Amino acid sequence: HKSRRESRNGEKVEIEQTIKKFYNDDQIFHIESPGTLEGGDVMRVGDHFYVGLSDRTNEEGAKQFHEIVTKFGYTSSTVPVTEGFHLKDFAIYLENNNLLVTSLMDQEPSFQNFNRFVIDPEELYAINSLYINGTVLVPAGYPKTKALIETLGYPVKLVDTSIGLQELVGGTGMPQTVEHDLLKLRVLGSPQTVPFRQQLRCNGQAVRQSEQLPAVAVFLRGVLLVLLQLFKPCQQFFL
Repeated sequence: HKSRRESRNGEKVEIEQTIKKFYNDDQIFHIESPGTLEGGDVMRVGDHFYVGLSDRTNEEGAKQFHEIVTKFGYTSSTVPVTEGFHLKDFAIYLENNNLLVTSLMDQEPSFQNFNRFVIDPEELYAINSLYINGTVLVPAGYPKTKALIETLGYPVKLVDTSIGLQELVGGTGMPQTVEHDLLKLRVLGSPQTVPFRQQLRCNGQAVRQSEQLPAVAVFLRGVLLVLLQLFKPCQQFFL
């Protein structure tokens, strides 16, 4: 993808090299300028993609994305992002027509046919939950959100995110979508999720090969962003 933030565009080079290990060049597509698209603005629901129009994803990027995915039998539509950085900062799909949303996204016309569950304002970080193979991974320390997801019938696995990431995000202005990516990064490296990682590798029916790639991309993206943020205070010594 091409990001409107120039500082993010270097990530696609790293990700593309990994993707090429799985796909031929004619199976890899790019968002071309003036189009911009951020992964945090793309939410898949079955065979449909909701693309958030934000400061980092524009109409042209959404149009190019639509032209690409329709070649493979998917559809897409756009949703205005009127708060925060990305669509998935404020709306997360849990399968079975269930959607976690903020109070503002609860009013979004595109989402009115979903079962919408508004996250408590004090637990907005917990919207960074992740559905994998029937189980929802939820950040630890958010009991209301955990209870809500359990009442919907999902098995829940708590993931300890108390490794300074929330403070890092809050202190540097790192977008919340990065928190979601870092949760995935934490999940993929956690001993608690060995069965999930094995399923990702081995169970072709549960997770197709094309769906394994975001984990690799998230790993690279997460590492790069954490390093950039950690070393930002030191830049003055090298300039």
